[in-house]
Amino acid sequence: MISTRDQFQTLFPDFAFKASGIPRFAELREDPVETSRLTSQPGAAVLPFYRGQPLKRMDSSLCWLPPDDRIFSDNPTLVFVGKTKEERLPRFAAAISDNDPSRNDPVTTDGVFDPAPRYHPLVPDNTEFADLRSFMAALPATEAEFAVMGKALLNWHASFPYCPRCGCRMGVVAAGWRLECHNCECVQFCRIDPVVIMLVTHQDQLLLGRSPGWPEGMHSLPAGFVEAGETIEAAVCRETLEETGIRVDDVKYVFSQPWPFPASLMIGCAGRARNTAIRIDHDELETAFWISRQQMAQVFDGQDRVIRPPRRGSIAHDMIRMWLQGRIN
Repeated sequence: MISTRDQFQTLFPDFAFKASGIPRFAELREDPVETSRLTSQPGAAVLPFYRGQPLKRMDSSLCWLPPDDRIFSDNPTLVFVGKTKEERLPRFAAAISDNDPSRNDPVTTDGVFDPAPRYHPLVPDNTEFADLRSFMAALPATEAEFAVMGKALLNWHASFPYCPRCGCRMGVVAAGWRLECHNCECVQFCRIDPVVIMLVTHQDQLLLGRSPGWPEGMHSLPAGFVEAGETIEAAVCRETLEETGIRVDDVKYVFSQPWPFPASLMIGCAGRARNTAIRIDHDELETAFWISRQQMAQVFDGQDRVIRPPRRGSIAHDMIRMWLQGRIN
């Protein structure tokens, strides 16, 4: 529905993780000598992640550090995420060690909450480790793409440390883009889970729902994982029917969004409802209902005391905005 990246960025400047066209230089990943040389190139920088959160400055920009910064004194694996567009400066991501191993909070946060920034004794002044979702809409497209690559790859490393075939420890190769077992030669690539998210309409109404445990008042579009042997269109129809009892046809692709919480690709689709009677699956949804275009516009304007829209920067937020603008019928 949107033909070019420039059109998309003009329409939705706050959309997070949109393609920026950064040069990834994938051919360099297979040369360990070359990628090692890149770390000593002037202007090379690393984005540190601590317990799943990237380092940011107080103005919500990413905080890049030189590879020899003291925070990397334990020599973490550096994941090569590409080069900057203009200067062609190498960019890496790295997971740094926990300063307090006794803590039992999760390494990465996969829910919808934005936990408090995390402390580490070696961070520069006026910086903090924070949930990427809490400031994603403020990041320029290039910085956001670097951050989402780093988070996805580092989370994958942490989630799959052992070989699924023989149980030996996996080795990180190809500058962080491949895992290999040196015992049985099993090879693994970064896992990405396809998820359909659906803007389902009936005349001038939109299907809206809320999952248990979401922040107070927050509502969004139905969504669910694509199952094995299933097309995107079939997943849209099945998930909507299972969660709400609504049958959908005329399914169309809209746009997509990488969502590393922990490893999803959100596939935005639109469809028309064939019926209106809602039957909720309470294991998936707390509530679901039809909302008019006029009321949804009031929600986006902050005039509704009960309903809050999806977070700014998310695919659900901008798909609904497209519907309000008449770009999705």
